[in-house]
Amino acid sequence: MHASAMNQIVEYFSLFEGSSKNNPITWMYLDERALVTTGVGILLDPLESNKHKVKFFRKTATGQAGPEPATDSELKAEFDLVKSKSEPVPDKAGERRPLSDFAHYKAFEPITNLRIQETAIAGSALGMVTKIDQVVRREFGPDYDDWPADVQVVIVQMAYGGGLEARKKEGLLFPLLKKRNWYEARSYTYLSNPKSGRDGYIKYNRAFDFLMLNGWIIDRCRELGSRMVYPAPKDHTVFYGLKNCLGVSRWNRESMTPEIRPDDIITGGDITKWLEAWTIRTLRDRLKKK
Repeated sequence: MHASAMNQIVEYFSLFEGSSKNNPITWMYLDERALVTTGVGILLDPLESNKHKVKFFRKTATGQAGPEPATDSELKAEFDLVKSKSEPVPDKAGERRPLSDFAHYKAFEPITNLRIQETAIAGSALGMVTKIDQVVRREFGPDYDDWPADVQVVIVQMAYGGGLEARKKEGLLFPLLKKRNWYEARSYTYLSNPKSGRDGYIKYNRAFDFLMLNGWIIDRCRELGSRMVYPAPKDHTVFYGLKNCLGVSRWNRESMTPEIRPDDIITGGDITKWLEAWTIRTLRDRLKKK
């Protein structure tokens, strides 16, 4: 993965978990599917196969990780406590969701007694990303090193969230990636699960769409090179992400088509706040329909 993406990927991941450098999540909480999680989307569920991802400590009076490591029994008791704050989803056999009072990760802070060290959050996430990055590179070969950074982040995040293997089995995404057809690959870059489909990953999947478009724009501008009339993003090693989301000015007036013209003006802007608001509205609309 390009250095620009690796340097920003943990902060980028935090957009989906609600944490940040100034507001780290150091305790266990439930994600939208009622799976026990900590840090930047570090899955601990099931506990037995995930308990070594991070090390927990007993919290101090200030609510931070203290010097005393948690015992296995304390870890299991905390896990069971957090897991108990969930309920079955009506009409969806086997699926669970957080109780209404525990729908937000902050609700778990006062009831939990164990913490991970703040420095371990980024370290654990980066360790997982590095391993995934190596697996993805073996899958796609040296061409992966020449992919736009935004595309690399999407594929690594899909693997981080457990969805890349499912897309591989479907057989539709990987051929497009190998052809560098980022535009059409957008239709298959998503996370889902067998019980609720894509509903639990609305924000993730919308972000994937934007990042894949970034990659497509960058590659088209690279192909046109000096023929571009106006300055355009051509450096595939830059991670543009959602805070510098690329677009084409004519899309405000015409339909978007899979091409970049030499006289196109490429724009950029921070869509992180829009993405959050859009996600909330989408979830509300879906709940109303149900």
